[in-house]
Amino acid sequence: MLATAAAIEIPVTVGCVVLLLALVLVLRWRWFHLRAPSRRPHTKVEEGVSFLGSVSLAIPALGLLWNNPVELSGALAAGAVPTAVFAGYLALRWRR
Repeated sequence: MLATAAAIEIPVTVGCVVLLLALVLVLRWRWFHLRAPSRRPHTKVEEGVSFLGSVSLAIPALGLLWNNPVELSGALAAGAVPTAVFAGYLALRWRR
């Protein structure tokens, strides 16, 4: 979603909405794991990866917020970073 939005020329307001939706997805998944009954508490590594996942959304957001479209390959590479961090967080939470 972020890679596609960064590769095409969209208005800044739409880019902000896309970024906000991605941030809500990441934060909502984390809050789900924090509040769900019978879930183990987060470790320090999981807390760090969760924070890094939210912050890494800034990499593809640079093209969205300043209305600076990039090539599709660059947008896919920028979108792969938060995706990999989020997948790492899910793998850490899944391990037990």
